Amino acid sequence: MVLNIIAIKALRKISYFPKPLKTLLISLAVSDLGVGLLRTAFLPIYCVRTASFLGIFALTVDRFLAIHLHLRYQELVTYRRVVAVVISVWVFSSCISLFVLNRI
Repeated sequence: MVLNIIAIKALRKISYFPKPLKTLLISLAVSDLGVGLLRTAFLPIYCVRTASFLGIFALTVDRFLAIHLHLRYQELVTYRRVVAVVISVWVFSSCISLFVLNRI
């Protein structure tokens, strides 16, 4: 948990990372921090685990696009689109969590 807090602070100060990549990395660090915090509180962590998994998936897709699109990457992967993806990941994870908790 401490390393995720350090990672979040460091990522916020770094200026040489592209803004979309920083957003994805911070979202992933926050979800991993949430997993650690909720695990120590013995609460259901479906939402945060799903957000963590989907955050890793989004980061993987981002890096894949960066490699394969070359010069078109900055045109297609914008900060606004990445923020929309991050919000969608968290909303979808919350919906999955509510669905799972209602079934239990």
